[in-house]
Amino acid sequence: MNQTQYFTLTQMIIDDVYFPWGATKLNQLGGGTYTVAGTRVWSDQVGFCCLIGPDFEETYSKWFRDNQIDMATVLKEKNTCHAKIHYFEDGEREELLLPGCGSHYEMLSRFTDIPERYRTAKGMYFFKDVDEPYWEQAKNWLGSYSGISCWEIAGNAAVHECKDAIADRLSYVDLFSLNLTEGKRITGETEPLRVVDVLRQMHADNVILRMGAKGALAAKDGAVWEIPAAPANVVDVTGGGNSSTGGFLVGYCESEGDITYAARCAAVSASFIIEQWGVPPLMDAAFRKQAEARQSMTGAEPAQPNSMSEACRSAAAAGKAAQADAAAPSLDTPVFHGCPGSRAMSLKKHAPIAQAEDAAAMPSQLTNWPIQIKLAPINASYFNDANLLVAADCTAFAYASFHRDFIQGRVTLIGCPKLDMVDYTEKLEAIISQNEIKSLTILRMEVPCCGGLETAAKTALKNSGKFIPWNVVTISTDGEILK
Repeated sequence: MNQTQYFTLTQMIIDDVYFPWGATKLNQLGGGTYTVAGTRVWSDQVGFCCLIGPDFEETYSKWFRDNQIDMATVLKEKNTCHAKIHYFEDGEREELLLPGCGSHYEMLSRFTDIPERYRTAKGMYFFKDVDEPYWEQAKNWLGSYSGISCWEIAGNAAVHECKDAIADRLSYVDLFSLNLTEGKRITGETEPLRVVDVLRQMHADNVILRMGAKGALAAKDGAVWEIPAAPANVVDVTGGGNSSTGGFLVGYCESEGDITYAARCAAVSASFIIEQWGVPPLMDAAFRKQAEARQSMTGAEPAQPNSMSEACRSAAAAGKAAQADAAAPSLDTPVFHGCPGSRAMSLKKHAPIAQAEDAAAMPSQLTNWPIQIKLAPINASYFNDANLLVAADCTAFAYASFHRDFIQGRVTLIGCPKLDMVDYTEKLEAIISQNEIKSLTILRMEVPCCGGLETAAKTALKNSGKFIPWNVVTISTDGEILK
């Protein structure tokens, strides 16, 4: 491991995540891990200073080893902190520390635990409220630190009553990260630009105001920039804000203070987190290239009251505290952001295909978009009262009358477990559980790898607890129906 250039000082928490449709994700790396991941997107020289228990090495350390994270941990005679996160149907969430973790949590992320070798790091991130004893340590340490410090405020301190204390703490840090809900509560303002303006009056010289699916505002030297969200297919928004801040820190340091570059890095870091469960398993050179490609698709525009994009205007007009980082799409009506090619839409219904020899006489029977299992929103309106077709990618190419015999009258999803390297079971289970699916047709190729698609669909139906008609159709490689 080379000299650590960026480090995170915050809590290590292992999350059990519960979703309103019954799905669960247990023992997910959470807490500061999301910030570490957001930082790791852009740097190979990342460290994590946190408190862990003796259970950590055996159960949770693999991800850190695989991604070469410098673990400057403090081992205590307790288990690593665990929490339960419950998501509700309105998109809100509740986080509860498990019994025995309260005192453990209070001991986390103290400046006195920072190893001496981290004093030469380019940038540091910490997450905290305005606790006076903690900040006395922080002021002493930051006073002799030559790198860039980034503070992400804890939600419990993001209230108007703490405004003066926040202003005092801001005078000691270089970067400040918060979400729109927190900004509204602190400043008493409702419009994003006014929130940023008040924060700057409070000594927040370099600010990123995160607005979830609506992007972010980045402010420096009297200028405010609007940064759209990076393309992503939202799966789980947990950790989106933390990872965004990690990317913001690295981008700011590596660009020598370019606030728009930093905010674009932030958008990309968040996009990788929210489109999957937990953190990316391996962030290597290929992963870095993907991040750079996404950043090239992310722009920045001056944010002026009369020339703001519709996204920011709507955020200002809404004035709803519920946006936050959880500006996560509602579980009932997911909010789209990102690539237009991934936007859910119902297509024009076509006339049934006639039994004609001329292929040109066969109009498309596709009624929904997107059709990739990975991209399809769980609660898209076209799933209601749908006859669902789950088809292997290759079937459309192998079977000549695919539209006439299979797509016609059905909502279509396609996938390939071998190429996507993913288990579709949980996604399909959520679609079946949360929508009124009338029937299920599984269309696969005769090749063995298609067995993963069949198994995923059948298991999803079983786990949903629903009893609906279903069948499996197998296509040969020469285009014949085998069964």
